[in-house]
Amino acid sequence: MKFLCVCEGGNVRSHALAYVLHDLLGQEAVACGWRRVSAESLDHFCEWADLVVVMQEIFVERIPERYRKKVRVLDVGPDRFGIYIHPELLAFVKGAAQDWAARDWKI
Repeated sequence: MKFLCVCEGGNVRSHALAYVLHDLLGQEAVACGWRRVSAESLDHFCEWADLVVVMQEIFVERIPERYRKKVRVLDVGPDRFGIYIHPELLAFVKGAAQDWAARDWKI
């Protein structure tokens, strides 16, 4: 599977999920922040991805309409973690990703 993990800045929440999906579960995963990529780049990443995972429900509106059928929400709330390796954040995204893997990535 190819995952695009999207948060606001692309450095903490989406990075944590991309790390778990890629490094621990062997999937293709890219993190990005909707504030830091151009509309053209976000469009390209969404086209590439099998699934687009946004890290807050409100970020769905940042994804181009034609890709919203690919969108799934893993709502970890606002960034209060500061670093992508924060134990609470990693535990949360790891649990969700392992659940997805157990269901053959049917999210």
